[in-house]
Parts: sequence; structure tokens; C-alpha cells
Amino acid sequence: MSSEEFVYLLKEGIESLVNIVYVVVCMVENNLVLLTLDLGMDNCWECKLANQFDSSSFVVENGHPVGMTSFAGLMRIESGDSGKVRRFLQKNNFPVSLKEFDREAKVFHFRDDNSILSAPLVNVDCSLEWPVRLNGDFKRLRVLLGEDNVDDLVAGVEGVGANVLKMSKIRRGVEFGDLFTLKQREILEPTIELGYYDFPRKISLNDLSKKVGVSPSTLCVHLQKIESRVFGSDLRFF
Repeated sequence: MSSEEFVYLLKEGIESLVNIVYVVVCMVENNLVLLTLDLGMDNCWECKLANQFDSSSFVVENGHPVGMTSFAGLMRIESGDSGKVRRFLQKNNFPVSLKEFDREAKVFHFRDDNSILSAPLVNVDCSLEWPVRLNGDFKRLRVLLGEDNVDDLVAGVEGVGANVLKMSKIRRGVEFGDLFTLKQREILEPTIELGYYDFPRKISLNDLSKKVGVSPSTLCVHLQKIESRVFGSDLRFF
């Protein structure tokens, strides 16, 4: 594994952990929704790519904003010549780099340095859902976010010039009481509110134990059981 691959996977691991904690926060508030937006966008490189190579299939396996103007991720080219894809992107002056990530799986790391959607996504607490197959007629976003943030995201997307062609919203929240015991809820709520799962952490285990009124060792056991429930639960959106 190259150093670039290692760094990327490390960043993805951190991003995934943050996303999981975000989902837990939304579960606490019980207002999580899956928002799907089909967007019409001028000069969208993903749509141009899908139209140019209509016999190929492009699937974005994961991705995330990099700052306010860039977007990076992994894309699988199920059929087609990656060299021709690169030349097409360069010929049309798309600021998109494409580097081989996993030759056997035909997965490539891409980075778009002119992503108008990065800012709206960064400005709203949300987590992107993958995979998404490229389409020649629209750009699709699948986003997990709190229901109260839906209007802000849609307004942000429209504010940068994207046209919302179609929108669907599915409630993905669960009953908090069905997942955790009363004691676990009493532990988890202040743990999240005080920033124990933030990166970097805003409170230590010892200080948190004083806040919730249990010993550090007891608190550690409770958190391990909570985390086990989260990772072991049959929640399809994890």
C-alpha cells in the first residue's frame, strides 16, 4: 500500500467515525432523514462523463467535501478505458484528477477542485450516502441529515446554481428507547452533549465520569455496551 493510499484510508476512517457519531446524535433527537436530490447542473463533469461513455458504468463508492471548493472520493469504472476517461476530462478542461487506487477492482481516486456543492454540504451537518451511479441526465446526492436541516441544504444547493429536478425524503430515525436502556440513555445523552465523541474530544473520560456520577471504569463499560449496540444493531443506514 502506498503512502497516499494509507493517508486516504486514514482520512476515510476518521470521516466514517465522525459520520457514525453524527447518526447517533440524530438518533437521540429522532429526526434523521435520508434526502435524495436529483440535480440539474450546467457543465457537470459526472453527467458529461456518463453521456460520453454510455457503454461504460461509473459508480462513486464514497466521497466527501475537501474544504469549501473541492470534493474527493473513490469511483469504480465497471467497463471502459480509464485512459480515455482521463483524456476526456483533460480535453474538456474539467479540474478533475483521476488516479489508480485499486487496479484489480478498477477503483480510482478522484478529486474535483471546482465543486460548487462542497460549500452547501460543509455548511450543514450531514453525511453522504453511497454508492451512487453516475447518470447522464442529472447529478444525484443522497444525504443523511436532521429533518430541520433539509430546507437549509436545499436552499444552499439552489444558491450555487443547481436546479432541483426531483427530491425525495425518507424518515430514517428510530425510537431511541428501543435501542438503548434507560441507564444507557442517561449516559449517552450528556456524553454527546459534552463533546466526548467530538474530534478532538472536548472532555476526558475522567471528567465525563464526574458529570454523569459514575466511576471512570463503570463509565467505560457503559460506553462499550452502547457502542456495541450501535455497531451491532440492524440499522441499514450504517
